[in-house]
Amino acid sequence: MYVWQTGSFTSSSVESGGAGFCSGRPRRMGRSATTAITTQTARIATRTRSALRLDRHRAEELLVLRRQLGRKGAPALGAGEEDAGVGAPLEDFLDGVARGVGGGQRGLDRLHELLEQRVDVPFLRHASLRYHTGPMPPWTPLGSAVRYTRGKLALREDTWRLPDGSERIYPVLVLGPAVAVLPFVEPDRVLLVRQYRHLQRGDSWELPGGGALPGESPEAAAQRELREEGGYRAARLTLLTRFYPSNAYLDETAYCYVATGLTPDPLPSDDDEFFERAIVPWSDALRMALDGQITESFSKVAILQHALAGR
Repeated sequence: MYVWQTGSFTSSSVESGGAGFCSGRPRRMGRSATTAITTQTARIATRTRSALRLDRHRAEELLVLRRQLGRKGAPALGAGEEDAGVGAPLEDFLDGVARGVGGGQRGLDRLHELLEQRVDVPFLRHASLRYHTGPMPPWTPLGSAVRYTRGKLALREDTWRLPDGSERIYPVLVLGPAVAVLPFVEPDRVLLVRQYRHLQRGDSWELPGGGALPGESPEAAAQRELREEGGYRAARLTLLTRFYPSNAYLDETAYCYVATGLTPDPLPSDDDEFFERAIVPWSDALRMALDGQITESFSKVAILQHALAGR
């Protein structure tokens, strides 16, 4: 079968889920049916960059493809693609297929040779495809620079060399480790806090939590945040899960804990934090996470993780 990969039209034995024809035994199809199916295949492959597969035993489909992808047949691919063309290498390939069909045994021998060759050609108007059938070249870090800091936050620019050899600068918001604590005051009742979030310009129901201090472990940060925001100390902190809230542009690792064995032991909160505390049934906290009353990511993940774990 034939697959578009990295900008080439090439023979491959790799099965693909892309649009195309299933290989197998030759079978006859009417001209109109062949034309319609091949045209649709070309459209899908053009618009989605999916694999384009052709059966070497059904060479008439290549002739239809030549008419559909050639300069005279390009309008069949859809509005805005009239000038796409396929380039000289692929047109020469398809012309060779056209001459091979109907040319007797010599023509068929030439046709089979064509079906084994590689034709390097960009796929219509699209740039080279960025998937690979073999090992991908590595990403290489080239440098990093902090452009802005405020408190515990920093804005950093990281420079990388990509697998295609190009270089790219990525902005990164640096926050570091952060925690959320699901505190069970009683076996079936949990503590929630509500505070105003200026970015959403509204109140937010959440679990106690926040960022770790420099050199502070996630577990120590969880205990401190529980005391500052919830007013309790936990006898036991159990790690629920660890995740990256946004792993493209945010350098932050989230740690979620379940706290049990609580006793009152408050610490002063930050001077810009104003809380309302509520102890609610666990079922209510779960419902709030499911129906959108709790939208903060750490809190939602911790509650849902605990519920799915069946604890």
